[in-house]
Amino acid sequence: MIIVESIFVVPGMGTLLIESIIHRDFIVLQAIVVLIAAVILILNLLIDLSYGVFDPRVRYQ
Repeated sequence: MIIVESIFVVPGMGTLLIESIIHRDFIVLQAIVVLIAAVILILNLLIDLSYGVFDPRVRYQ
């Protein structure tokens, strides 16, 4: 995330995360961490639910 932003010189969440760590802005830091955790949880849920679609041996009952 941070590497892509630095290569293409595009400010984004990674840059905001680093700046909030440097300036000790805990509210922004907490919001970014919660957002990243929520995205990871949603992606894990979608991947688990898609097992039944892509692999017919796995069916939830």
